[in-house]
Amino acid sequence: MTGGKVDLTLIRESTRIDLVKLLESIPGPKAIVWDEQLAGAFGHVADFAFLRAHDVTKMFYISPNKLPQNTVQHVIFFSRPQTQLMDNINKQIRMEELQGGSGKEYHLWLVPRLTLLCERRLQEHGVYGTFTAVKELPLLLVRLESDLVSMELPLCFR
Repeated sequence: MTGGKVDLTLIRESTRIDLVKLLESIPGPKAIVWDEQLAGAFGHVADFAFLRAHDVTKMFYISPNKLPQNTVQHVIFFSRPQTQLMDNINKQIRMEELQGGSGKEYHLWLVPRLTLLCERRLQEHGVYGTFTAVKELPLLLVRLESDLVSMELPLCFR
């Protein structure tokens, strides 16, 4: 391609399509528990109105604390593949189950990929089998403006 423009809206639309497929694979109301660093990037892909249109009714952050009171059956964790985040997800699931959340279905979507280290960490904690699904969402580039993208690979230049 010489002298032409790159249509960066295709990046956003591709990510939105992947996100819709994942959200629609889970029926009914759902809560998303965000890795705080991903929440900002996803804000450029899908705002709350978009998520609400796909039955997302609650949103929280991954932390070592228990999740706020909620009645949704499906809880989706969006996380980067980091062991500290896996430890916090473990704590949140354990506390949720202690408070009677055993009827809930948990889903883990890792951005941009699942790593063996994180998978093993969840297995060590004994919560890997708790997830109905563990999937990847390969969000590598985020369109910020019509002519500006953000590369979501913070370790790529180290």
